[in-house]
Amino acid sequence: MNLKANLKSQTKKGFTIIEVVLVLAIAGLIFLMVFIALPALQRNQRDTQRKNDMSRILSQLKAYQPNSRGQYISDFQSKASQYASFEANYLPIDEFKDPTTGERYKVILCNGDGTARCWEEPEIGEYMYNSNGKCDGEDYIDFKGNSIQYVIRTKLEGGGFYCVDM
Repeated sequence: MNLKANLKSQTKKGFTIIEVVLVLAIAGLIFLMVFIALPALQRNQRDTQRKNDMSRILSQLKAYQPNSRGQYISDFQSKASQYASFEANYLPIDEFKDPTTGERYKVILCNGDGTARCWEEPEIGEYMYNSNGKCDGEDYIDFKGNSIQYVIRTKLEGGGFYCVDM
């Protein structure tokens, strides 16, 4: 009888090594999922902000149109000062900043004449303005001189481009 009582008193309460390893493995998987998912979530949020900014530029161009005899700004480099004036008057500096760089978006004027495309694709923090075009999915089609339609296009961090037109 003493032997049985002695054995019961020697058993220790606690976790086995397998239980501890299992808990650590589960915790590690949870941390791994968070560290993988968090950057993708942040990237998607920045891309959503870019899309919203491009849509706001679109609405500001619509507001600009009545003040310019129904025409939009030409995308020719000779009209760069006209576009700069539009940016200064319609796109407040503190409201139109790229979410990744924190800098004001840089515009790329296409110099489109209906025969070619922009010389360069927009990068993160830039957007392309083409006064003679129409979106075709993520891409765009350039038309011959009609400054009543335009395209705004930017690059997304998650891959691809976002294109809006009027």
